[in-house]
Amino acid sequence: MSFDAAHCTLCPRQCSADRTNGVGACHCGTEIRIARAALHYWEEPCISGKDGSGAVFFAGCALGCVFCQNQEISRCAVGKVLTVGQLADAFLRLQEQNANNINLVTGSHFTPWIVQALELTKPKMHIPVVWNCGGYESLEILHMLDGLVDIYLPDLKFYTAETAKAYANCPDYFSVASKAILEMYRQVEALSWNGDLLERGLMVRHLVLPGHRKESMQILDWLADALPKADFLLSLMGQYTPPDEPLSDKHLNRRIATFEYESVRKYAVQASGVVAGGQEDYGEHFSSVYCDLDTLKQALKKEFAGRALPGQPVTKSGKPYREFCYSQALVRVDDIHQADSVAAAIRQMGYNAETNAEFMKSMKSQLAIIQAVLGGIGAVSLLVAAIGIANTMMMSIYERTKEIGVIKVLGCSLKNIRQMFLLEAAFIGLMGGAAGCVLSFAVSTVINALTATKNIMGVGGGISFIPPWLVLAAVGFSMLVGMGAGYIPALRAMRLSPLAAIQNG
Repeated sequence: MSFDAAHCTLCPRQCSADRTNGVGACHCGTEIRIARAALHYWEEPCISGKDGSGAVFFAGCALGCVFCQNQEISRCAVGKVLTVGQLADAFLRLQEQNANNINLVTGSHFTPWIVQALELTKPKMHIPVVWNCGGYESLEILHMLDGLVDIYLPDLKFYTAETAKAYANCPDYFSVASKAILEMYRQVEALSWNGDLLERGLMVRHLVLPGHRKESMQILDWLADALPKADFLLSLMGQYTPPDEPLSDKHLNRRIATFEYESVRKYAVQASGVVAGGQEDYGEHFSSVYCDLDTLKQALKKEFAGRALPGQPVTKSGKPYREFCYSQALVRVDDIHQADSVAAAIRQMGYNAETNAEFMKSMKSQLAIIQAVLGGIGAVSLLVAAIGIANTMMMSIYERTKEIGVIKVLGCSLKNIRQMFLLEAAFIGLMGGAAGCVLSFAVSTVINALTATKNIMGVGGGISFIPPWLVLAAVGFSMLVGMGAGYIPALRAMRLSPLAAIQNG
């Protein structure tokens, strides 16, 4: 494909923008811009694994969903500018960090440059490349990626033109995305595994939206008809989060109801069916499928027809038990405050139970200890600083005794003398606070540089951040400490006898 950046038609929007002098529908020009490049542990288990996915989050996006949770990245196009060579280096460094794969997130509008980087690094990489996208992809882009991408991870967001128009201003979404997914499958075909990790293949994501469960079922029907059931994976997501700013569509201003998501989950089994094959064809990567339990039981009994089910115990004679056995159960509570009581009740029944609430309590106790230690260090530092300022002011008074006496004789009021020394103490506190802020920024920069090196140019991934309001608060507090420490020396200056001061001076 020939690409003209001055007349860009790279994505299905076909905006024809001059990206050499501005930005297109993707909010990006011709500079490669990434928001983050680091190990990422929150993709699907078969992508992230234990070591994490080597995710490269590209800035910008041509789709522009109204409910996007990453608008700062997708629309503001924030991030770090890289050359093709630097992008290639980022891929290799992620591999050195034992990333399970190179996960390219929303990079469609940078495809020509990504292709160049992959061509440089592909011979040196022994881990798969993942193309993580919104599904709204042109066939031209996918043809450029043919042979370079091992795993396709597209979204299939909308089915009807009305929904796609209202939520992303692209009524042709499904027609474009469905063709793109078929092309993705053509390139990678059947699933290939390396243990529990996906090595090659297609995984389709779908986020169930509030008020659109019927449309989700239509998408499941299309997937079941269009793709071989054993040759792709489905990730059915129910974590929709309403945006901070209310939207015109009332459905999108609420979380998805349990009924909505559960009904789609149950339908997924009915639409997709059960993968054919024997016990030897099933692996651990099938254990995270969500479905209706009763439907699954019936389907498994039909599929194995009296044979032992994978992971189920058998009698001494090798026959399966009539009842299903479970290794674990997930219990959801309506209120997190009920988690402890529910866990206690489960333990009384003789089972082990772990809760997120217990984990949070442990984290809070650890943070409390850290805060106490840091608070103690800060208190000691402030005490030492206050003593130092007080000592400095007392020495200043002794050295300027004659001067104090003279200004008293000249008629300077006690109030003005006090203010003079308090201002001096405040200035000392100001200088100390400013010096402390400069040192803090230096330490913060060093920490972020070290962590960024580990995370491969982890833009936005720095662990140290000092907000402007905290700088102002710190300087103001330093001035107050200085004035407090200088108050007693100021009173000492006020009480000096003018005659004695001149004589002693």
